[in-house]
Amino acid sequence: MATAQPRTARTWLREAPRKFDEESAQRFDRGPSDNSVDALRRELTCECEPYVDVLTFARWKALGRSVRKGQKAHRLAVYHETAYREEGDPENVEHHAKVHATACVFCRCQTEPTGASNKRTR
Repeated sequence: MATAQPRTARTWLREAPRKFDEESAQRFDRGPSDNSVDALRRELTCECEPYVDVLTFARWKALGRSVRKGQKAHRLAVYHETAYREEGDPENVEHHAKVHATACVFCRCQTEPTGASNKRTR
């Protein structure tokens, strides 16, 4: 009968939350799987194109647009690589793993220029 191997603790090396400026909001170094993008294209009822007209809340904010009140996000399964170290490892080697996450994205049709919502209520 096989004995279970003891689990070792991992120290995840997390990055600081990403802050975008107008230039970095248009660059992508990680992203959804092709299946997620295809599913998103089928879900969209407009002509918006992923990576061009479909972005996260933070990216739209960096581009000077805000998501209109009441708009619902489209959810994408994304994978990104992250680093960790095994505790008790004498060599302190950095390992990498793919981590599953969900990205909430909005298409351009769901946004407006940042100052537009204030002008509408006055």
